[in-house]
Amino acid sequence: MGLSNLEDDADYIFEMQAYEANPALVSTVGYSRAPIHDVDGDGSQDILIGSGDYLPERYTQDQLFQYVSVGPGGMVLWTGATAPGTYGPGTETAVIEGTCDSLLHGAHGSIGAVGPDSEQTLVAAVGLAVSAFGESERGALFLMDLEGVSGTVNVGEVSTAVILGDNAYDNIDDFAALGDLNSDGFDDFVVTSRWAGGQGAAYIFLGPVEGIRTASTADLTIYGSSEDGVFGASVEVWDGDGDGLSDLLIGAYLSDYGALTDSGAVHFFSGASLLAAMAP
Repeated sequence: MGLSNLEDDADYIFEMQAYEANPALVSTVGYSRAPIHDVDGDGSQDILIGSGDYLPERYTQDQLFQYVSVGPGGMVLWTGATAPGTYGPGTETAVIEGTCDSLLHGAHGSIGAVGPDSEQTLVAAVGLAVSAFGESERGALFLMDLEGVSGTVNVGEVSTAVILGDNAYDNIDDFAALGDLNSDGFDDFVVTSRWAGGQGAAYIFLGPVEGIRTASTADLTIYGSSEDGVFGASVEVWDGDGDGLSDLLIGAYLSDYGALTDSGAVHFFSGASLLAAMAP
């Protein structure tokens, strides 16, 4: 098996650093989950790529140094049927900029019909540490409506709902779509925060969700145990028991296990148990 230059051989190249200020910061586009749903309804899946190091060129040099550690971040949206090639400034449909020190770091993806319109699929985006809303470095999950969006916009302008960490340093780390877990016609989702309460937490929200909400207003909160470290650092959804309901896998990579310190763990929660816990 031979070696190749992956960049030269790639069918598609999206040049995110070309959207950043000079000198370009180290790119974090590896966080991106590029494919999203068909935003413009033309039958083709669309592309959204983000970078926590995105910094608009209009920023001054002083602002550049101010944002080296924690910047606004941003995402670039391409819609329509894209042919193989190189995509850079001028080819995009829209640029979605982070707000304040949001570190909009590229953890994003289609999350389902979680808003008030049961026919409209939204896109979720993690703002890892938003220094706004009266608290320092509380995270945020932006639920965005990207249909018809063009030009350069702020993430707040296209968000129908925002989920905020409750306290300072309650970062938002990850999220996952649950589908319509409770069969009410609206999709549901989970948000995680690995530092919440000291052990971390996962928050289940039943749709519809709109406006500005805090994580503690979730329909169900699952806290990590005293042995857990960074419970909620990652989350994944699958139907592990085959009952047709979404189940949760929640990672805690610094969990203790017996005499082993920081050995890590993955916790499984069945969709049936989640529904039972939320039952009146």
